[in-house]
Amino acid sequence: MAKKEFQAESRRLLELMINSIYTHQEIFLRELISNASDAIDKLCFRSLTDENVGMERGDFFIRIKGDKENGTLTISDNGIGMTAEEMESNLGVIAKSGSLAFKKDLDAAAVAQWEEVRRRMAGRLILKLGVEFGSPTYDHTAARRTLDQSLLDFVIGSLHNYSPEAGGADFYLGDYTSPEICYAALDDYFAHMARLAPLPFYDSLGHIIYPLRYMCMRDGQSVSLDRYMDAIREILKTVVETGHGIEVNTYNGRTVSDWRPILDLYREVGGEILTVGSDAHAPRNVARGIRDAYALIAEAGFRYVAVYARRKPAFIPL
Repeated sequence: MAKKEFQAESRRLLELMINSIYTHQEIFLRELISNASDAIDKLCFRSLTDENVGMERGDFFIRIKGDKENGTLTISDNGIGMTAEEMESNLGVIAKSGSLAFKKDLDAAAVAQWEEVRRRMAGRLILKLGVEFGSPTYDHTAARRTLDQSLLDFVIGSLHNYSPEAGGADFYLGDYTSPEICYAALDDYFAHMARLAPLPFYDSLGHIIYPLRYMCMRDGQSVSLDRYMDAIREILKTVVETGHGIEVNTYNGRTVSDWRPILDLYREVGGEILTVGSDAHAPRNVARGIRDAYALIAEAGFRYVAVYARRKPAFIPL
């Protein structure tokens, strides 16, 4: 097996990472899972242009296997990593990221794919180009660089993780075994959202009730957003004052009625721009719950939903 000698400054940085950040088990685990996810995304992307891959999105997996007797966790995936050339080019070099380079290539390829599909479906399907910023509060420079793409129609701003001050872990990875744990997470979530709301890096504020899908629907806790209504009202006021909208996210049709308190608050503070999404993540879930969401929005007193073109909203009567 070939060996690579790290540059001196890289060795010092790696030692710092290993002996500080990665001593936190939850952060280390999150990074390993994130790496597995990147490997799957890379092969999934290749499958879009290389028919020899022979796999569809549903074929990919990340598996975590615990061995209590030996005190180990084994994380496996069926994605792809770097080639030898990519490893030689990127490993151990500060300020150079193979992942970042891949993401830049992915952006260009994704736009090219969108343009090709839009051309083929002309007259049959209106295909918009959008992006969801998960936690755009982290890196303003990267957010601005992405938004410089003039072809973008729509940008959702959302939070999927705890704030950096609270460790940055994904809410999906949370183990919500008590109401106290849930409310501590929600305290951080809405404080973080208050920092996101005034930023210019989104058109619609995404899935405001997001953590509840894991706390209540998955882990069986009986927590509510009642104690956060004042904080949510202030967030929604900021959304309105800065000319943004909010997204009613049906979570594949599983969270529709849950949105009524948010809609009432949004209308109370003068909100008008509403977008609707199903959070599909798979073809079978596309548009699930959308009709029910439209009915709920109308029931709450709104007359329109919005769709975006080149970052500008157009209103469709309900």
